[in-house]
Amino acid sequence: MVSVSSNKKLPSLLTEQQAEVLHYIERVFQEQGYAPSYREIQNHFGYKSVGTVQDHVRALIQKGL
Repeated sequence: MVSVSSNKKLPSLLTEQQAEVLHYIERVFQEQGYAPSYREIQNHFGYKSVGTVQDHVRALIQKGL
């Protein structure tokens, strides 16, 4: 996975929320050795729907991250 801090072009490619979700996924992966579930991401950010997480993750995938 690409680190937000390691690629200066990413901030212009990602929305602020997408960058925050990516950073959270990277941090949890480094700490636990596996990525957080959609439900864990939802709870961390206080989203009302898992669909919001799916939208952010889908956008990250489409952007090659």
